[in-house]
Amino acid sequence: MTQLKNSTNQLTTRELDIIHLLYRFRFLTRSQIQHFLHHKDHKTIQLWLNKLISSDFITTVTPDKINQESKTKIYLLAEGGVKYLISTESIDHLARQRLRKDSERSAEFIQHQLLLADIALDLEQQNTTSDQFEFHLRADFKTFPAKDILEELKPNAYLVRQRGDRIDEYLLEIVTDTFAEGLRALIKRYLATCQSCDWEETGRPFPVVQLVCPNERTLYYLAGFTRRIAKLQDLSDVHVRFTTLSELKRSGIRGPIWSEVNCTISEAN
Repeated sequence: MTQLKNSTNQLTTRELDIIHLLYRFRFLTRSQIQHFLHHKDHKTIQLWLNKLISSDFITTVTPDKINQESKTKIYLLAEGGVKYLISTESIDHLARQRLRKDSERSAEFIQHQLLLADIALDLEQQNTTSDQFEFHLRADFKTFPAKDILEELKPNAYLVRQRGDRIDEYLLEIVTDTFAEGLRALIKRYLATCQSCDWEETGRPFPVVQLVCPNERTLYYLAGFTRRIAKLQDLSDVHVRFTTLSELKRSGIRGPIWSEVNCTISEAN
């Protein structure tokens, strides 16, 4: 522990910021890190990354792990970074296990984490004084009053939008399951939580659920199943929105890409 303390004492505030960014987003490119830090010089960012790698605080994804044409490096926490977080953050045993398994994650998982970072950067760029989004990941849930519910649901992100006195909340999930049984279980989990007394205790309306489907076939199946369940259970206050991964990448999360289920299918902006 003394050796770790000595190592971290040699890190700058910005280098520690990089460790915390990778804790939240799990996987990031140099460009994404540079934008989150609002830094103009990519060479300086690269120097910080190289220093963190040489000190075993971070590492890079194995080149053959991601099937991509570009040579863009993807960064994640190494063992030294995880130990640093354990010594400074109130992260539980499951969080530690997740971080330590990140070197074994699939290419799909890594790409989804990079997409979440792009969404967060896009929202940050579009924020104005009168219309602002907060973007929270699983690493942030422990600070929320509804942390137990969020940990059980396991959405990829929890978004809060504030426009004047109006506050809207969203749960964002990138759907990976394509089997009917898993898709039905996903919808039932959200609808059951929406109706639960646990959420009512928060005193806030249940967030709009935003599901990003891998393709149109999955979208139509989920939308149809959600509409049937909502009608059978008379859930008029259910708001579930759907889009596809390709539409999200093409138009961004604030684009006109969402179809909403509220007992009937309608276009939602």
